[in-house]
Amino acid sequence: MRNRAYLLVALLGLVTLVVAPGFAAAAQVSLSGSVAARAAAVSGPVISVTPLSHDFGIVNVGSMQTFTYTISNTGDATLNISGFMASAPFSAGNLGSSMVAPGGSTTFDVTYAPTAGVNTSGIVSVNSDDPHGPFSVNALGEGNM
Repeated sequence: MRNRAYLLVALLGLVTLVVAPGFAAAAQVSLSGSVAARAAAVSGPVISVTPLSHDFGIVNVGSMQTFTYTISNTGDATLNISGFMASAPFSAGNLGSSMVAPGGSTTFDVTYAPTAGVNTSGIVSVNSDDPHGPFSVNALGEGNM
């Protein structure tokens, strides 16, 4: 009699293992559906800048070096770029276009002009009408005296 109880528990455990993958698949389909609905609800301009960081390397004090970043609009509405904020000795400008169509891209330049022989890191922010606020990238450089 006691062996039958163990066999019954083992059989129920085996049935649970066989049925559980079906529950997991149903949960995954439900989650995928809700993620798709949420993604479809997101609309408007969405900014992305590549690369996220650039190292200018060693640059002589009194000279400058320029690097071009790419701005992309992964949203479904036109992205309007309103300007840049950069920490010295970095500066940003030379924007290819202030309006980026959905799925389109443009470029902008960041210039590093060191004033001292030190390692410098800075942040360059791109201001736009993306509702998530400014998009920031990193800039690094080392001044050479």
